[in-house]
Amino acid sequence: MHTRPAAPRRRRLLALAAVALAVPFTSGCATQQALQAYQDEVISLRDENSRLKSEKLELERQINTYEAQVNSLDSQLREASAPLPTPNFDELTNAGMDVSMRGQDVVISIPAGITFASGSASLSAGGQDAVRLVSRRLKSEYPSAEYWIEGHTDTDQPSKGKYPTNRALSLARAQSVHEFMVLECGVADASCIVAGHGEYRPVVDNSSAEGKARNRRVEIVVHRR
Repeated sequence: MHTRPAAPRRRRLLALAAVALAVPFTSGCATQQALQAYQDEVISLRDENSRLKSEKLELERQINTYEAQVNSLDSQLREASAPLPTPNFDELTNAGMDVSMRGQDVVISIPAGITFASGSASLSAGGQDAVRLVSRRLKSEYPSAEYWIEGHTDTDQPSKGKYPTNRALSLARAQSVHEFMVLECGVADASCIVAGHGEYRPVVDNSSAEGKARNRRVEIVVHRR
């Protein structure tokens, strides 16, 4: 009868015991590592939550600031776009000029009847007086504005001579007013823009003598900057 050697059996038992002892130890280490990782993740999430709350508060503060700025700008825009009253320039209207509003711009219209002889672009004495009045008012009321000096005519074509077209005549008249404003009245040349529209921007129909007289004019349009 044969028997197994005792040494191999003893070695197997020792190995099984070692495995049995090692399993709880290994499982305990894994559990401890998982718990530590979980705790680290909780701490990280808390920090992230705290950071996000701070960012949220800062964004809300910025939104409140921007809303206040938008409301302020909106109020300014409504105020700026509101129709402005026509200024009371009695000395100009009493001298035969017309003062009106075009959007936000003041328009001073000087009729050709008091500024130029028919077909001429040379300022008359009455025209010089009128331009002096206008220039004085512009410098006192709108010193930082831009002045658009625009010439206009009726539809009657000029006789063949110095000014072959109404546009040329209207531009020459606007230039005469501009030069007098700058050289004689002290208006800043850099603040002036000169244009000649000819017969293309009438204020009334040209079918009557009265209508044509109203269309022959030099307008000074005040663009406030």
